[in-house]
Amino acid sequence: MNIYRCQRVILHTVAIQTLNAPHNAGKGPLSANIYAVSIVNSLRAVNRYADKEVIIPEGVEEIAHNAFNYSGMEKLSLPESLKVIGIEAFRQCDNLTEIFIPKGVEVIDQNAFMACHALTAIRVDEENAFYSSDDRGVLYNKDQTVLVCAPSFISGTFTVPETVQR
Repeated sequence: MNIYRCQRVILHTVAIQTLNAPHNAGKGPLSANIYAVSIVNSLRAVNRYADKEVIIPEGVEEIAHNAFNYSGMEKLSLPESLKVIGIEAFRQCDNLTEIFIPKGVEVIDQNAFMACHALTAIRVDEENAFYSSDDRGVLYNKDQTVLVCAPSFISGTFTVPETVQR
């Protein structure tokens, strides 16, 4: 399907084999509303095109830096095969309310969830060897000596645990 020179395309489900979006994606003549995205194989950038639900299937091991920044996604499913979440991978996903980190994740780069203003909790699989979360949904390294990320929507008073060194 050739969609060059289309004024507006409304898609409801998209399966992407390999995605290598240019840095100016969305600034050209193509505009799209995507309600669900299934990603197969490698993932580089989806950015603002993921509007409702993103399901990243088994086999994907890394989400590149800035892959979903400024996305309107509301729901995100990460696979057990995922090992790396890149720098600012989910920056300013303003509709995303909760994230579940699977047991296979080994690296969450800096600011991976920066400015996710609706985020209420980051949950981590108890079997994850590198990360943990507390009952308020705050993300730490496994032994809770490093506070990795606190959700924007923590209500009330939050006290940093004494174990946290940075």
